Amino acid sequence: MKEVLEKLFQQIPAGPSEQLQKIKQELFAAAEHGYEAIQDYFERAGQSLLEEAKTLVQRLRSKIGDS
Repeated sequence: MKEVLEKLFQQIPAGPSEQLQKIKQELFAAAEHGYEAIQDYFERAGQSLLEEAKTLVQRLRSKIGDS
């Protein structure tokens, strides 16, 4: 599994960054616990991004006067 993740990260065109390194470490840690742990990681990350998007939408609405 680690080899698959390494190949995945090699395909990402962006250079190394702290955020990318953090994601990489979290995924490798999840991989040690199997496929379900990786799936759970992505579900949590997706939910976090969704919540962040909702917050940004609310901010935008408040700035344009739509409540």
